[in-house]
Amino acid sequence: MRLNHYVLILLLVLTGCTKNIEEKDETEKDNSTDYSQQVTIVDEVWLKNKIENRDGKILFINFWATWCEPCVEEFPDLVKIYNGHKNSGLEFLSVSVDLPSEIDSKVKPFLKEQSAYFPVVVIEEKRSADSDENEIDVYAYLKKRPLLEKAIQEAKQGLFDELVIWKWDRLARDDLFQESIYRIFMKLGMTVYALRDSSEQLSRKVRGIVGSEENKVRKERINNALRVKFEKGLHSGKPPIGYRFSKKLEDIVPHSQEASLILEIFKRTLSGEGYKKICSGITLYKKKSKKRINLPLRSYYNILRNPVYCGYVCYQGQKKKGLHEPLVSEELFKQVQEKLKKNDQT
Repeated sequence: MRLNHYVLILLLVLTGCTKNIEEKDETEKDNSTDYSQQVTIVDEVWLKNKIENRDGKILFINFWATWCEPCVEEFPDLVKIYNGHKNSGLEFLSVSVDLPSEIDSKVKPFLKEQSAYFPVVVIEEKRSADSDENEIDVYAYLKKRPLLEKAIQEAKQGLFDELVIWKWDRLARDDLFQESIYRIFMKLGMTVYALRDSSEQLSRKVRGIVGSEENKVRKERINNALRVKFEKGLHSGKPPIGYRFSKKLEDIVPHSQEASLILEIFKRTLSGEGYKKICSGITLYKKKSKKRINLPLRSYYNILRNPVYCGYVCYQGQKKKGLHEPLVSEELFKQVQEKLKKNDQT
């Protein structure tokens, strides 16, 4: 038979974490809980809920199998990552795609041999009526992956006899189907080779994903803090020109030297005075340079359009009355907005 190589180039996906993980060389074992003898059978719903309902916790998920050579090769590195970060808020979940019937004969002995002391689950089998006893139903899934289905059909026709998989993790986009697909090729007499990232590449990708997730969490926390302040009627962020922080830094209060300038800017604009003349006649003190400068044009328009000056606070397009003292009346603010609108139309 002619020897051909069928190569699937697929992308690696790691389920993310939310804190910065730097790989350590610690290899101490936590023998307080022997998870290697506590393998739990779960279904896909449980796993999806586990991933979606993390409550901001770090969640590191690894899919593996005792029959997957690349998985076995990288397993010591995963044990090392777990031992190095188990006390830093990392929640580690190991998902074996071995058959539930192989837990005692293969999974537990393997975990014991690897000194793996972290939680392990095995996915409950899914079979169709005409599927073999040890084969998960993947045929409905294959219809969504025409390239993979084509590869199986060509293997059945004897068009190739070796399969080289780059990044075994993505042989199936749903890792729960990897084992069944592997068994299909093996039953067809295929020789299957799987290539995988090195442990250094794995750690680098983990750090990148963790850093990205950490940034997302940080943004969420900041947004939550801003929303809480908005609901309380408090201004968020840096005090605008004309205000300063209160002594307790909870809200803003009028600046003794700048507050009167804000009212002057609104009145002069409403009277029809040109912006160049107004900006050149208003000077501000800059703390960093310790110099006085003319009011920048951008600051001028920002002041005129900022509802904070008539007593409002804003958050993501929402506006409500704030607790701070307004520097101009709401009527004056509305009149200036109408004037600006007319100027934009001319």
